[in-house]
Amino acid sequence: MSGGVCKLSSAPTSAIYRWKQHELELLDYCDMTGQTLEVADSWLVSDGTVLAIELHRSRFLSSVQARGFEPATAEEFWEAAIAAIPRVGEWFPRVELLSLGGAVQFL
Repeated sequence: MSGGVCKLSSAPTSAIYRWKQHELELLDYCDMTGQTLEVADSWLVSDGTVLAIELHRSRFLSSVQARGFEPATAEEFWEAAIAAIPRVGEWFPRVELLSLGGAVQFL
């Protein structure tokens, strides 16, 4: 990383994934009914380049911890989410922590 710009490398497509058993799982359908959005962050990726990705990471992880959720799980999710971002084209990924009746879900 140089001057706050991080160059990424890889290439899937637009989709929604759920963090389940230490892996990103592709969702065919995502019913958000009744869920509470606890934490979210998003950023622009242009041909694998991201401005201030460490700031986004820090903000997301500290917000997860401030809300009383497990930071180690959030870090593992973050790393997998970053690895899944396409490296070609322009993208606007979003990471989320949702809760429903005490259960949490990272998307």
